[in-house]
Amino acid sequence: MTSRTHRRFWHEFNRLPAHVQCLAREKFQLWLRDPFHPSTQFKPVVGNVWSVRIGDHYRALARREGDLVLWFWIGTHEDYNHLLGQLR
Repeated sequence: MTSRTHRRFWHEFNRLPAHVQCLAREKFQLWLRDPFHPSTQFKPVVGNVWSVRIGDHYRALARREGDLVLWFWIGTHEDYNHLLGQLR
């Protein structure tokens, strides 16, 4: 898969605590090697929007179109639930 990031993703990423940024980088490296590794929990959540688990309390969202994945958001699980509610 080809991965791209939206500038909004980086805006949200830079607001995360340093330890979460590190965890997100590690999870992304795993996702690059194997997007469907069980610990990534890479799955569709609404239409063409897919989610990746970043630890117990954080998630990242992307739009997937074929082999292109555009990461557009990362944040807390609570904010993730709120955002998914808006997307539905």
